[in-house]
Parts: sequence; C-alpha cells; structure tokens
Amino acid sequence: MVSSVPFRGRAKTKAKRLPLAVKVLLAYLGAITIFGKGPTYLGYPPIYWGEIVLGLALGWVFHRRGVSGLGNRHLRRLSGAVLLFMAYGAVLTVISFPRWGLDAWRDAALWYYAGFYFVGLNIARDQSLSRKVWRTVCGFWVAALLWGVCETLSGNALSRLSPLIPWRETPVLASSHSELMQHMALGSIIVLCARLRLRSRPAEYGLRAVALLGFVLVVLSYGRGVKVGLGLGILCVLALNLRNFRPVRMSLKLSRLMAVAVLALILVMTVSGLEIDKVGYLGRFQDISLESEEGSVYWRLIWWQRLLEELFARNPLFGLGFGESLGVYNPYLIDNEYSAWPVRAPHNVNLSVLVRMGLAGFAIWTVILTLGLGGLFRRAWRGGVAAKAYPPARREEIAFWLLMLMTTWGNGSFGVLMEGPVLGIWFWFALGFASGRSVAYPGPPAVAARPRQPSWSPRPSLAENFSS
Repeated sequence: MVSSVPFRGRAKTKAKRLPLAVKVLLAYLGAITIFGKGPTYLGYPPIYWGEIVLGLALGWVFHRRGVSGLGNRHLRRLSGAVLLFMAYGAVLTVISFPRWGLDAWRDAALWYYAGFYFVGLNIARDQSLSRKVWRTVCGFWVAALLWGVCETLSGNALSRLSPLIPWRETPVLASSHSELMQHMALGSIIVLCARLRLRSRPAEYGLRAVALLGFVLVVLSYGRGVKVGLGLGILCVLALNLRNFRPVRMSLKLSRLMAVAVLALILVMTVSGLEIDKVGYLGRFQDISLESEEGSVYWRLIWWQRLLEELFARNPLFGLGFGESLGVYNPYLIDNEYSAWPVRAPHNVNLSVLVRMGLAGFAIWTVILTLGLGGLFRRAWRGGVAAKAYPPARREEIAFWLLMLMTTWGNGSFGVLMEGPVLGIWFWFALGFASGRSVAYPGPPAVAARPRQPSWSPRPSLAENFSS
C-alpha cells in the first residue's frame, strides 16, 4: 500500500482513539462516497442512517463542548449564518407540519443536514483527530475511484448483485450515477495531482493508470451536472495559480493534467473525425433551451419557471414552506413513467432553498456560500491565516476541499443530490471541516525523521503529519 507521505511535518504523536460517534460518521461517509445513494436508505422509514448519524454526532459535540461547540471565534459570521439558516428552517417546518405531517419533516432535510457543519467544525478543532479523519476520507475517494471504474465498466452489474432494500426496491450498493462520477473524479485528482508513493512501483503505475481511466470515464459520461460542477471546482483551483506567491502544488499539477486532456481531446477528434458535440455527450448542453420540447426543458427549465411563478404569486418573502411536493409543478412528472417514484425536489438545491424558504432563506443561503466557499478561496489565495503562512500540505488540502465543495455545489445545482443525504450530508460536513482546518493553524512545520510506515497502512498523499 502507500508507504510514505510526500510532505514532512512535525514528528507524529500517539494517535488518539476515535470516538464512537466519529467512527459511525466515517462509516457513513465511506459508504456514500464509495457506493452512492444506496446506503442512505438503510434504516426504518422515516428514520434513516443519515439521521441516526446526525443525532449521534451532534450528541458527541454537545457532550464535548456544550453550546460552545456551535461556534468558532474565527468563523463567527459563517457559523452564525448556518445557525440562522437552521433556525429559520425549523420555524417554517413547525408552521408547515400541521398541514403536511411527516412530508414536512422529510423535506426539512434541506436545512437540518446543516447540523453536520458543526460536527465537521468540532472535529477540525482537534488537530490529531482531524488529521486522522482527513487521511481516512482521502482513502474513501481512492476506494471510490477503484469501485467506480469497476462498476462503470461492468455496466452497473456489480451493484445489482447486492441485496435489495425492501421498502425502496433499490440495491444496497446502487448509485444515481452523478455522485459516482463525482467521487471517481475526485479520486482521480488525488492520485494524479498529489504525489502518491507506493512500496510497489508496478502498483503505483497501475493505480495511476486506473486514475487516468477514471478521469476519462467521467469526461465521457452522460451526466451534465457533474461536468459543470467539476469544471467550476477546477477553475477555482486553477485560479490559485494566478498568484505567483507560493503556488499550490496540486493546482500546478491539475493545470498540467487539463492541458494534456485538452491536447488529447484535440488529437482524438482529429484522428477519428468526430465533432466536439459527439465527444462525451457534449451535445446534450445544446438541449438547454426553452425552445426545445424534450429533455432539460420539462425536467428543469419549465419546472423551474413554473415554481418561480408560483413562489412570487403566493409568498415571495417566506416561500412555500416544507411538505408540499414541488413535483406537481412539473407537467412531465404527472403522466409518465416517473410518477411511480415521486420526485419532490426540482433537482436544484438553490431553487429548492428559494422556493421553500423564500427570498429571506435564499439570502441566508447566499451568505453561507459567500462566506464558506469564498472564505476558503481567500485563505488558499493568501496562503495562510492570521498573517501566518500555511505549510505546503495544509494549503494543498484547503485547495482540494475548495475543489470538492465547488464540485458538489455545481453538481447539486443540476440534480437532486444536495437536496437529499447523498451529497447534502457531505457538503455540510465538508464545509465545516474544511473551514475549521483552514483556520486551525498548527504552527510552523519542523523537519523530522520520517518513521517507517507498515506496508498495510494506507496514507493518501494529501495527508500531512502535524501535531497540535
């Protein structure tokens, strides 16, 4: 396995045992990262694995720090905005519950998954704990790359071999394709753009070959949302190269990867004679037009247009509330095959916030995105916090989290992923964890002898060793 970490830091201290709540959280994140939405249905409706994990994790936070666990002096504005978002959502849910019952609580996941922000923030406060969590989630993405390539090449046959969840008739290991492609892409970037050393040189070359294949499969995939999200994330990270001061190593390698990808695309098109719209289903982006009567029009543009008309006709400031199915405003969903599986959310997390929580809730959501994603970019751009420079590995980590969060938000703007647990939980946890890691400065790195790692111990390359 991985034999060494590319960045040196302080000498390792004795690792703390992971709390039970953190172990359960990591098990959940690992399941949804590697396999996708299937594991999210585990539980007893309407209580699923995600809600159980949230309860345990928040209980651990309050037991550990009490009410002070909801804040961070460096992130007061962001934490305050998230808390206000949850409080406002809770009020709307209470108002909607007498009419809509459990449907109101089910739709309320849009705001109560934000509790994972405070879980991630509190894990980031403990340098030893957060370092171990960071290494572990990196391993999840590498595992997702391996599983995703096998699952894609098998035509999703592997996931269909898993048991069915009775109340959903969905395989336990099933995915909705979009999150599978996203995690494959992130795993590919970890392997290709961060130095990864394996004890076996053939294994190292083999993993890089799988990463290249995974990246190609993502580019050639049918989905548009994941490509838009990944493009936004890559642009944000590449923008860090515009500042010559202490460039981010991962950003430089990513720019080279993209240059090679563009040249390879041009070469393939020249040799094969294919047009650009036939490569990687890029022609599907031409369907995004109100003049078309199929595809994205009925599923998204017309749906979104009718939702906005309903919002401004009924209650533009406070929205439609929680519980009402938004699928009734899509004419395509009423009399077709998809009616067997009720679609309640408009496949756009931003529009869901706007329609359900009104202009007031959307304003809070905009503040969260600006302070959260914008704050990560600003700190990665400056190369540090509080007039102190990040060690190289920490800055590279912040850049990767920025890439992950931008990809998730972009993907969630064209799919239902962030409106449910499969990427909604990931987004909020990553926002809190990344923000906490970006301000929890560990001190200047000291060069230390690198201890010999056991051959079985995975050490993804973006991890670093710092003491508190």
